[in-house]
Amino acid sequence: MDMPKQEKSRLLLFPAGPAQREAFIEAKNKGLFIITMDGDENAPCKDMADQFFPVNPANTEAALQLARNLHREQALDGVLLVGSDLPVTCALIAQECGLNGPKLEAAKLTINKYEMKQRLAQHNVPVPPFYKITAPAEICAIMEKSRARQCIIKPNDNCGARGISVIQHSREAEPAFERAWDNRRGEGFLVLEEYMAGPQISIEGIVLGETVHITGIADRNYDKLDLYYPYVIENGADIPCSLPHQAIEEIKQVFTRAVYALGITDCVVKGDMVWNREQAFVIEVAARISGGKFASRLVPEATGINLLSIAMDACMGVPVSEDRFVASKDKFVCVRYFFPQPGIVSNVEGAERLDRLAYIIDKSLPKSGQKFQRITCHADRGGWIVCSGNSRDESRKRVLEAMQSIKINYV
Repeated sequence: MDMPKQEKSRLLLFPAGPAQREAFIEAKNKGLFIITMDGDENAPCKDMADQFFPVNPANTEAALQLARNLHREQALDGVLLVGSDLPVTCALIAQECGLNGPKLEAAKLTINKYEMKQRLAQHNVPVPPFYKITAPAEICAIMEKSRARQCIIKPNDNCGARGISVIQHSREAEPAFERAWDNRRGEGFLVLEEYMAGPQISIEGIVLGETVHITGIADRNYDKLDLYYPYVIENGADIPCSLPHQAIEEIKQVFTRAVYALGITDCVVKGDMVWNREQAFVIEVAARISGGKFASRLVPEATGINLLSIAMDACMGVPVSEDRFVASKDKFVCVRYFFPQPGIVSNVEGAERLDRLAYIIDKSLPKSGQKFQRITCHADRGGWIVCSGNSRDESRKRVLEAMQSIKINYV
């Protein structure tokens, strides 16, 4: 006797941009019924979904109404946010539909930089000294009083390095303030942080029950800070992290304390940290899966740990066994990003050679007709190349040679 056909589990996965491509592939491989939404009617992953809705997930009320309607028609089994700083939308949908996901209070903390740092400081989690400011004159006063040689100014409620810049001299205070102010989403103040020198680290994991499982730690690459000054532009990442074992263990411990302090549960967590004077400091924590190919390409290729698959199972209530957090690979992987010069791309040379190199795991090149402005934030990236190797030096050499082999021509 034939068994009745099992209905596919329904996953609301969003948004549907290029950063989400691997998540859509993973969902398809798992045989899920994929529903997505994006403010772009021609979103790159639109056709990879079973249902697409041209709804901007940043519009929380519209996104929540869509989820209500979908859940009423046929129950959703899970909701998952990938590579976009919209945890409040995800938390509201999870709460409304009775699904696993970040709690609303925690989600709100992760997109409010000042309140996030306040909460961390209250729980004795190390963070750089930080200040709320509403006028350029306050910057100079704070720098003089604190004797900080450099400060970072940022909008309280934006992401992707938008509006963020370095301040070293009093003459830079006003233009830096104006850049950050123009990139606010609504708050009437900005955040000023004392700059901390030292290796910058990306860390990511998932909270299941009372346990934070760390799935990846990488060195963030900032070797082009002078080129893009005063903007703070990350140029790539290398995994595994090159810091000593003791430093990595402390980074894990401090990050875990930060996750608990913010009350983050039942979702993926991502952190930006700095190792300064033999101590780990938290810059920011996000309640979502990372972008920049960290979770989707670097970690799986280097360690074999598939966070996308784990996160999908967890958000739908499927038990996740401990062995899925055990590394099955030991590779070195690097990603570097393209930051084209301002102008319109006429064509790109050298792409054919890259297709013949087996160690190139992933690539996205600028396209003919694509227009680029001056680089001021991570959203201005023009693509990337990801390479693997049997050593740190080999993977870095490969990715740099691959980047240099591409010639971007302009109109």
